[in-house]
Amino acid sequence: VLSLPMNEIHELGLMYLNYEILSKGYKTIYLGESMPIENLKDLKKHFDAIVFVSYLTVQPDKESVNEYVSQMKFELEDETTQLWYIGRMVGYINPTILSENMSVFQSIESLVAAV
Repeated sequence: VLSLPMNEIHELGLMYLNYEILSKGYKTIYLGESMPIENLKDLKKHFDAIVFVSYLTVQPDKESVNEYVSQMKFELEDETTQLWYIGRMVGYINPTILSENMSVFQSIESLVAAV
């Protein structure tokens, strides 16, 4: 599993999540905050399987979170790519737009347990 935290303006949560995943022995690429989706497409050329992790606490806001999730699904999802979401804004994600390669987590503990 390759974890790529992204799209968060509060970097401390991302850093802690990255630490937790690393401590379980997985390799990660820490991209920091607010990585554009377009830039993530290039990473798929270099890795066989990727789990993109988005930590959504402030952005995108509740009015645009479903558009963001749908765009990620359209741009990134395939049989070798998973999209995981965590953070305060996941409560606003419409479950009908999620696929089998997409997961929503209510806590860091539940996400780390799934790794």
